[in-house]
Amino acid sequence: MGWMLNVDLFLKVWDLVAQGGAFRSYDVTVKVDPDAMFIPIRLEINLQAAPPGSQPWYILNCGPFNSMQGPLEVLSRAAVESFTDVAQRTNLCYNTGLAWNKGEDMF
Repeated sequence: MGWMLNVDLFLKVWDLVAQGGAFRSYDVTVKVDPDAMFIPIRLEINLQAAPPGSQPWYILNCGPFNSMQGPLEVLSRAAVESFTDVAQRTNLCYNTGLAWNKGEDMF
């Protein structure tokens, strides 16, 4: 049930990320939940073969569902630009009903 309550918070955070624009200075943006165990060097090793940040991509971290979910989300600069632009223009999360079905994991 908690995942349903975090939708507005995550939408506001992504709005602030877009408005602040600091992500444009980096190839990737990493969203890490506060209770996640994150080891940056392991991510760095996995990113060595990643496409450039100018291409939209994200890391699928949930193999069984071929999706990106939960505690660690990695997006290229272009993917963040695309996501924040579409989310702001169309109110994507609410209009599709995805936010209330699966919470922010379905953005």
